[in-house]
Amino acid sequence: MSSNISVLLADDHYLITDILSAFLEAESNISVDAAHTLEEAKEKLRAGKHDIALIDYRMPGVTDTSFVGELAKESPNTKILVFSGAIPDWLAMQIVEAGASGYIPKSMSAQSIVNIICLVKSGQSFIPASLMQFANKKQRSVESLSTLEYQITKMIATGAVNKEIARELNLSDTTVKMHVRSIFSKLDVRNRTEAAIKARHFGIPE
Repeated sequence: MSSNISVLLADDHYLITDILSAFLEAESNISVDAAHTLEEAKEKLRAGKHDIALIDYRMPGVTDTSFVGELAKESPNTKILVFSGAIPDWLAMQIVEAGASGYIPKSMSAQSIVNIICLVKSGQSFIPASLMQFANKKQRSVESLSTLEYQITKMIATGAVNKEIARELNLSDTTVKMHVRSIFSKLDVRNRTEAAIKARHFGIPE
């Protein structure tokens, strides 16, 4: 049977590309082209028609989520899947929000990767359950903030102290302190440092 799913597999570890390529190609409808750097992946996307690009986040040349858009420019019709051994949920969510069709933890089985490739080829996207839980928690937390609390949270995320917030928003110090306590409760954090970290992880400020 001729192949009808063309996959570009990009990972800097040759062992992974060799073993995973062999497994994927054992599936009669999948063919694999391998790359080992971001630049090589771009070149191969320009040179051929790939349905899916399976990209390792820790690969040389990948420094932030902008690589998703860079690859999309090279081949707009290629669906991008990102996989990695260990990245935090907030970063995986940013990758998806940057335009990837899904995120695959490397802890998943090779057969699961085959199933996800087929799912994405059919026009669906894939987000693991842990990432969905994070996304739901993020949405609930952000939606629970009032408009003023959201403004204050943005300022906390940039390092502003209460006096600066009060001056910028024309509020009393007491009012700011009251809202900061409410923000800590809604974000489930104990202090400003934790609030700033979680706010940035949740995409605040935007």
